[in-house]
Amino acid sequence: MDEHYITFADEDEPETVLLKVFPSELRRKYSLQNSNETTRIGVHAVLEMPLEYKQTDVIVKMNTPNGAPVLVDAIIPIILDNIEAVRITFMPANVTIIIRGEYTNRLERYVYYFYPNILETCKFGQQDLIDAPVVHGTPVEVRERIVPSVG
Repeated sequence: MDEHYITFADEDEPETVLLKVFPSELRRKYSLQNSNETTRIGVHAVLEMPLEYKQTDVIVKMNTPNGAPVLVDAIIPIILDNIEAVRITFMPANVTIIIRGEYTNRLERYVYYFYPNILETCKFGQQDLIDAPVVHGTPVEVRERIVPSVG
């Protein structure tokens, strides 16, 4: 995936690359939802707390495919803070766009659009909800799940 990267440059100096990142993961985050419903398991009444989707974090690697992982949200306000208009190039598609102002949400969407084979994970806290990583809805590797017995 060395050829899958995004470069950032100042619109006024497009030949100078300020930052290069490598998209690595779309992390879907879930949290527990309050519920007043209970389920009986044997003689025990158990409170139901379904998982609810909250957000998707876009994770990129800094400077190299093995670089430090960071949330894409950090790139704009922290790393590229004083730049009014940013020239962003998505490779290998070789698509360049210029964005002014607030563009974190658009950048996240562009990662989703231009890197359809990016790793997708589903998490509750730090725990994987699905054993196998998913690439746009298709499991990458299917493993047998161990289902604990209750009773």
